[in-house]
Amino acid sequence: MGNKTVGEKIKFDFNGTKLNIRSYLYSGVYHLNIDGVDIENIRSNGKTAYGVTYVNESLTNSRHSVEITVKEANFWIDSIDIDETGAVISPDTPDPEPEPEPEPTPTGNDALLVIKMISGLEKEFELTAAEIEDFINWYNKRADGNGKEIYMFEKDFNMGPFTARKDYVAFSKIQSFEVMEYTK
Repeated sequence: MGNKTVGEKIKFDFNGTKLNIRSYLYSGVYHLNIDGVDIENIRSNGKTAYGVTYVNESLTNSRHSVEITVKEANFWIDSIDIDETGAVISPDTPDPEPEPEPEPTPTGNDALLVIKMISGLEKEFELTAAEIEDFINWYNKRADGNGKEIYMFEKDFNMGPFTARKDYVAFSKIQSFEVMEYTK
């Protein structure tokens, strides 16, 4: 990032849990601010110092704003390292809108559950309030990384010669779902 002059600022945002700054300091000082909190002044030891000058590997896994301000000259930033699943973001990029949590407890007696699959296919199921609640609980647990990948719906219509009809839906194939409650 080249030689920075006194008062010059470097700003960036990133997602991740780790921030390491590798720099070249020769009688230089820089000030570090992460998420609006002043961390510290990082300074050389009076000798040419090259290497990792700041390490934090215990940040929360979320978006972080970083501002580096040059306090004394002769300061170069060589690289900024974040964890392998993180990403550098422009400070001007807004956070994505969070997806609303599905209502965990239906209020009607029955409901039509419409599941939109990532393929564009829509599946409809007429369910009781308890069955809707079971599905939403499974979905939320699976979204947190727990539970089975597949949810099974028992069908009791168009039985024909069959003793049972079951429809299996894979969590990873669901794009969205809608619950339309009604009372008979």
